[in-house]
Amino acid sequence: MQIILTLLAVIAIATLPVMFAARFVGAERQGFFFALIAVIVQIIASALTNNISSSFAISAIVSIVIGSFVYAYILGTTFLKGLLIGIVALIITVIALLLFGSSFALLAAAT
Repeated sequence: MQIILTLLAVIAIATLPVMFAARFVGAERQGFFFALIAVIVQIIASALTNNISSSFAISAIVSIVIGSFVYAYILGTTFLKGLLIGIVALIITVIALLLFGSSFALLAAAT
């Protein structure tokens, strides 16, 4: 049961910021399902581009650009708004992890 709750928490932590960011920029598709699909595709694309170059900077830039296109395409917006979705989602995720970090540490210790 704890594994299922942990998995649901990870999915929510990854998806909800993208959904909120999509609403913030006024994307056409703002629902949870579209945000979940966008996060999954973005993670896969990021993993595929992770070793595209021996330089971390080049790999990171390529990953950001592809992630922005993924958000733009799946959520129905422009490339720049897709980039903004990625930035806003990252900021929301970092703030949430900072605020709730102790709760996640307790949850991890309990399992």
